[in-house]
Amino acid sequence: MAASVPLMMLRPGSSGRICDVRGCRCTCRRLSDMGLCPNAQVEVMEEGHGSLIVKVNGSRYALGRGMAAKIMVNEDA
Repeated sequence: MAASVPLMMLRPGSSGRICDVRGCRCTCRRLSDMGLCPNAQVEVMEEGHGSLIVKVNGSRYALGRGMAAKIMVNEDA
């Protein structure tokens, strides 16, 4: 089994499956409401200065690097 890495470590065009979401209850709930929860498939679309554009369940979201650091993923091969 591959080691999990923070979502912010994935490069544009990479994808993975979320294995854990860290943070306070409020943060986890907010991410879950966006579909960023364990077992969800997520793809990094773009990265900029301090943010990532990710795609999950057909929707695109902008996440700050701090928030992306709380989402642990197993990168697809």
